[in-house]
Amino acid sequence: MLNNDEFGRAVATSGALTVVGMPFAGTSNQSRWGAAYAFGLDADGITWRLLEKLAVPDGINNDQFGWAVGLGDGTAVVGSPNSDAPANDSGSAYVYELRQNNPPAVGTPIPEQRAIVGVPFTFLLPPSAFGDPDTDDSLAFSVGPLPGWLTFNPATATFSGTPGAANLGPSTITVTARDRDGLEASTTFTVAVVSGTTLNGPGALALAYPDWIARYFSGRLLADERLAASARGLDADPDGDGRNNLEEYAFASNPVTEDDALPVVLSRGGDGRLWVSYRRRTGDARLAFHVEVSADLQTWQSAAVVLGEPHAARIDAQSEWISAPVSSPEAETARFFRVRVTY
Repeated sequence: MLNNDEFGRAVATSGALTVVGMPFAGTSNQSRWGAAYAFGLDADGITWRLLEKLAVPDGINNDQFGWAVGLGDGTAVVGSPNSDAPANDSGSAYVYELRQNNPPAVGTPIPEQRAIVGVPFTFLLPPSAFGDPDTDDSLAFSVGPLPGWLTFNPATATFSGTPGAANLGPSTITVTARDRDGLEASTTFTVAVVSGTTLNGPGALALAYPDWIARYFSGRLLADERLAASARGLDADPDGDGRNNLEEYAFASNPVTEDDALPVVLSRGGDGRLWVSYRRRTGDARLAFHVEVSADLQTWQSAAVVLGEPHAARIDAQSEWISAPVSSPEAETARFFRVRVTY
């Protein structure tokens, strides 16, 4: 750089790109060939680095290339007002395609998925799985290897399929995100195929909350992180009936349909005794139900001190009805009962 080069006479910025004109640059203080430079903002959001010096295919002295610059959507235009093409000092403008490319990066780990034999499975790749520091870039997804029952639509980033009994077990799938310049990032996740009896029958393995909630929400809603708190999270109440999803799950009710039924019922049996009854989910070893009693709604203790042996009656593959008698008429006096759930 020499005296009077006038670096910065023209500047244009768009997103993470900047073009700077220097119209009086040349081989001496008296020459005015001109020059222009493209800079890109690094992924740290702070550092600008030189991408390239924009070359002029037909420049000569006094063209003043870089007198004016424009930039938008990765395209730069540099003016050379005294260019001699096609006539003396007729002027020219040169167009350049610029790319400031950073590779994509793996974001939030993709959670393990469960698919049930004979049940259609849909899973939308979470938007948070990958990111790209280049705001003007786009990502294309590819996957593999896929089990035979599962397909992937790259246009919607959606997995779908219906597993059969022959597909039982886990499959590890690699997902690759590629930007427009071919730079890539990859991560893996597992899809486990399980049977319905594995999830629900007597002696079943734990029916995970994600398996249950997936039956009521589409794959797109499940993948939308913005709905974690308001729709599909444990504390969410999407049907507005005053019970959060954990309570709906524990008491085997529907999280998207308002239900007026009380989760705990007090009734007088044919034997004259007062019974405490409630419906509970089976098959998830992490759920624990604690029947508690209070005389003032302030201090609670285990109801085992006033309840007799509980009785269980199967309702369906996922739930049962639990009933226990109050041990004596004296224990019925001014008592409040509740079922507390831990998970």
